[in-house]
Amino acid sequence: MLITSMRRQRWIIPKGLIEEGKTATESARMEAYEEAGVRGKIYPEVVAAYEREKWGSVCKIQVFLLDVEDVLDEWPEASCRERIWVSLDEAIGLVEEEPLRRILRRLPAHIERAKSGKMKRLYLTRHAKSSWKDASLADFDRPLNKRGKMNAAFMGRRLQEYGAKIDLIISSPANRALKTATLIAKEIGFPKKKLAADDSIYEAELSALVAMIWEMDDSLRSVMLVGHNPGFTQLAEYLTNHKVDNIPTCGVFCVDFNLISWKEISKGKGNLLFCDYPKKHS
Repeated sequence: MLITSMRRQRWIIPKGLIEEGKTATESARMEAYEEAGVRGKIYPEVVAAYEREKWGSVCKIQVFLLDVEDVLDEWPEASCRERIWVSLDEAIGLVEEEPLRRILRRLPAHIERAKSGKMKRLYLTRHAKSSWKDASLADFDRPLNKRGKMNAAFMGRRLQEYGAKIDLIISSPANRALKTATLIAKEIGFPKKKLAADDSIYEAELSALVAMIWEMDDSLRSVMLVGHNPGFTQLAEYLTNHKVDNIPTCGVFCVDFNLISWKEISKGKGNLLFCDYPKKHS
């Protein structure tokens, strides 16, 4: 279903700002009602994200799936918008925004993932900023500094806004990584006792990280790894064929795979969902 924009009457999807006191999904559900006159079940995970310039700045847009159950004849913006139901191919031809066209092309896979849970999602999280105050500490033992602690909690809240549902968090046992994982876990409601530490992540090269992913249990749908550069940036580029250059401290690089087994993951098989980090919001 597409609707027209207010000013230029372009074909778009319903979208709006996250309202104060509401979650991203609650705001998305409200926009679907106000702009398009539809109600239904909204899936909590972000299926895609993109950016566009608006109001003299860059808006970061998160996209959710709505399983429509009720189509209203009257709705708040019915007098200023048109609404049409079209095939997926027709929708791709009608919308102007290339990022939105890309999302529509992947829509069948997004729907399959949302409804079946068979697809895999991987969050690559680099540790937050660490402290160098105590020169006597080994690299492994360095803690987070004040900013690092704040950023880890902030990114946990960002992941909550993205609707992240994570089955397992595996962290490098290095102090700064484990603390980052703990702070993020707290914000997204992930049980601390389920948080795992794996020695193989610390200072791991690309081949070791890929081998670790292959060994993950296929009952796990969504996994977060918390670790270090340069291995994590190399892994991000390997999985998606995107030129990443550098995952910043406390950056989260989220990848979807249209696969049912972690063992099937290989070069370029991943689709980048989003890359978010604290400096984007400073």
